[in-house]
Amino acid sequence: MGRIRIICVVNDAYLPEGDLSRFPFDVRGSRPLVFSLDDPERRGVEKGGEDPVRGAARENLAKALERALGGALNAVEAEREHRILGVTPHLAADGQGKFQVVLDLRSPIPIQVKYLVTEPGGNVLSGLMMAPHPVDPKGQKRVRFPAMALKALTQGNDTYVLSGEVAHIASDERPVPDLHSFEVRYRLSGRLWREISRRDPPAH
Repeated sequence: MGRIRIICVVNDAYLPEGDLSRFPFDVRGSRPLVFSLDDPERRGVEKGGEDPVRGAARENLAKALERALGGALNAVEAEREHRILGVTPHLAADGQGKFQVVLDLRSPIPIQVKYLVTEPGGNVLSGLMMAPHPVDPKGQKRVRFPAMALKALTQGNDTYVLSGEVAHIASDERPVPDLHSFEVRYRLSGRLWREISRRDPPAH
């Protein structure tokens, strides 16, 4: 999640000219929470004496921290939601004898996928086979694969199966991503598909 989880608390009384940019390292991307409280001696407060300025600063800082923590937690949740892989696979027909595999994505994140379009007997009509292939949706929530002519291999067959597996792209967070399977069955009615059963991969 990077810096979105970090709240950097800074007392600007110890900053050169009270300027965050004068820090020896950049904290501007780490939700800097700036307050100001100088040393008691420099404020004329005796050791062990009452220090209402410090009490007020502490109270204000506690409120600011509560708000900042809420913001950080919301940002983490939003980032986690953005990284969730949710895929709804479809077979689409153009009504002219061609079909296309379409993936609707919950979030437009890069994925890896393999799929087959088969007849119930196992005859393969199309697919991305063997190892999963990386797919970059380029910010879009719908991925379309190249259209192909429908050429049934079994005489009289009108049922087709779209099946496969999807996963995140490998990363430091997920060096070996889990593959999740899907299967959707269709019946061809004229030149259009009619969905008859569906098992989507779980969002993860």
